[in-house]
Amino acid sequence: MDKLQPWIAVLTALSAGAVLQELVRGLVKWIGGAAGRERGRNADLVTQRDDAYARAAAAEKAADEADARADAEARKRRLLEEYASSLRRDCMDHGVRPDELRPWPTY
Repeated sequence: MDKLQPWIAVLTALSAGAVLQELVRGLVKWIGGAAGRERGRNADLVTQRDDAYARAAAAEKAADEADARADAEARKRRLLEEYASSLRRDCMDHGVRPDELRPWPTY
């Protein structure tokens, strides 16, 4: 017992008791299969996270495409409005009275 006492004092001073306790806990989990189940749960969480990132990226891409379509539509509409305005001005320059022209459409 005299030879064991200095080692116990050193282990206590280094807080090795807590480390040893965690090692024993890990060993018990490993033997009982809990470590494998936990690894499986962690793998499932990683898969869920990756799927969530993929869904978010797909949603962002779809939103960007919708914005691009809306911008293109607005650009085309402005060009047509400008062209219609020029045609109305040309008609008035060639003697057509404004009240003879069709009214502007309403949105």
